[in-house]
Amino acid sequence: IPAIARNEPHALDTLAMLDDRRGRRDDAIALPSLAATVAPHEPAFLVNLAHLVLARGERDRARRLAQRALAMAPQNAAAAQLVAALAAP
Repeated sequence: IPAIARNEPHALDTLAMLDDRRGRRDDAIALPSLAATVAPHEPAFLVNLAHLVLARGERDRARRLAQRALAMAPQNAAAAQLVAALAAP
């Protein structure tokens, strides 16, 4: 992680999406986790992390993350859509 990005949650989240696109999913998952720690009240980082862990097959973890994001921000459409999608069998 570039030193400049360590305390910048949006930069961490962006780097995560880039790592995911490059196929470095394990690296990608660590970054939004860190972003959520740096900015714990920002649901977008939890939603992005949920998508990443879902792509890795961790459906239950993705559902929990999406539910946390939705509880934080009930108006968050991305969180609501993900919770609904993960509620289906």
